Amino acid sequence: MSLLMTFFVLLLSFANMEKPREIEEAVVSIKGAFGVMPMNMTAVQINPMPVRMKRMPQKVEDAARELAREAQVNGHAEAVKVNFDATGAIKISLPNHILYNTGDANLLPESMTFLREVGDILSKLPEDSFFEVHGHTDSTPLSNNPNFQDNKDLSYARAAAVMRTIARTSSMSLERFRAVANGSSQPIAPNTSPQGRSTNRRVEIYIKGLLKDSEIEDLKRQMNSASVGPPR
Repeated sequence: MSLLMTFFVLLLSFANMEKPREIEEAVVSIKGAFGVMPMNMTAVQINPMPVRMKRMPQKVEDAARELAREAQVNGHAEAVKVNFDATGAIKISLPNHILYNTGDANLLPESMTFLREVGDILSKLPEDSFFEVHGHTDSTPLSNNPNFQDNKDLSYARAAAVMRTIARTSSMSLERFRAVANGSSQPIAPNTSPQGRSTNRRVEIYIKGLLKDSEIEDLKRQMNSASVGPPR
């Protein structure tokens, strides 16, 4: 009886230990349904689970994965983020420290290889795709900087430099690009600490035009239904 009781207690403890892992796998699988997953994972490494949403169209996933792999090859896997927005556009978020010095819009030499590879990937996408390059700064006012009037001016200069470098190195027309100056208007972290301000200084590249209008509407319906939950 003592042995049976010990065996039962062990089984119970193992069952309790597995619950966090099951929850973690469920979260990863749901992210995988959107095509959003950690840099070191691929779709085949995620155990499929029944979810109410379809995956991103394959052409969008393939482009995102190639960009993520390129970031890893260039040693930027921890810093560069590749994910999707609600319209199915691919968003590449580049932290400021791999692109520029503080208060400057001249690209660092070590960023050129990565941007050249990004341009090579973008140039292989369908010709009706287009790219928006958004510049972001923190909220610290510029002082004694004769090159820029304010943070809005600085964010545009940084976005434009990335845009022109990618277009030039990939031989793509600038007509497929648009530079957007956001300044400090769209923070993703509090500007009350050095770490928060560093996080807010970034350039984001949006790859658009990969999905048809009907595919975008289908994606929105899937996301809305997932947020509402199953009917009762």
